[in-house]
Amino acid sequence: MMAIIRQGHKWIALILGIQLALWMLSGLGMAILPHSKVVGHHHKAAPAAPTPLSELACAEIGQPDALGRGDIREIRLKNLNGRAVFETVTPDGSTLGEAVTGNTIIVSEALAGDIALKDYSGPGEISRTRLLTESTLEIRDHAPPAWRIDFSDPEQTSLYVSASNGEILERRNSYWRTFDVFWMVHIMDYVSRSSFNHPIIILTALVVLWLGFSGIALWWDSFRRNDFNVIGRWRLRKHTVALALSDSEGGTIRTVDARPMQSLFTAMGTEGYPLPSTCGGGGTCGLCRVRIGPASRSSRLT
Repeated sequence: MMAIIRQGHKWIALILGIQLALWMLSGLGMAILPHSKVVGHHHKAAPAAPTPLSELACAEIGQPDALGRGDIREIRLKNLNGRAVFETVTPDGSTLGEAVTGNTIIVSEALAGDIALKDYSGPGEISRTRLLTESTLEIRDHAPPAWRIDFSDPEQTSLYVSASNGEILERRNSYWRTFDVFWMVHIMDYVSRSSFNHPIIILTALVVLWLGFSGIALWWDSFRRNDFNVIGRWRLRKHTVALALSDSEGGTIRTVDARPMQSLFTAMGTEGYPLPSTCGGGGTCGLCRVRIGPASRSSRLT
């Protein structure tokens, strides 16, 4: 039974060791990457001053016809690209309207590009604009549709503008994309890159738990009663035991002195006869197995 546990412990430890190395490397990578560049704040322009609304405009806005009809959940007054607008939130999504006239505002490609340009302070220019109707990994926390505005800077910056309310959803660049790969490896979510409760990490946690219990079992099995006899080991610290080393034909190679309660593996390594081992003398790999036979007034190893 212990042999089965030992073999399983060895191979599972090897596989988990690879994942542990990936955890450490991904954690180190996330720690090294500058946070301000990962979130894209270093190329974020200062916000423009809000457009003031006159009392007349506010009075006109207060008319029911200007607010529209339907199941309105929320109405927000905000500044959109230098204009005062109302965002009306309904179960079907958001709509924008001019604060004074009430005219509906459509977040077109041109408007989205203009919003992105005013929010961007980097050295690049708009190189490509795309309308995304489905969620992607870079905007996985937001509902589409959204405009992706790519810039021609060295960091490959992309701004995502909501096609519903014109807000900047995310700022992505090469720093963030590298960070996201590290994050994926770290949490072991290779699909959505956002969940800690997926089957792979749960299975890994259970295997690590088994590895710990099997390690305790192997640790307990590798100890003998004399290993805990601290007082006896201290009393015999200066005593020696003569060991006669002989070759396969029975010829004596030399005689060495070993300390009591010292393993044969350690004693022979100290005298210049290291034995092959992958467990460091722990008695688990079996590579340094020896036969002990009788000898006059000593122990003979062959």
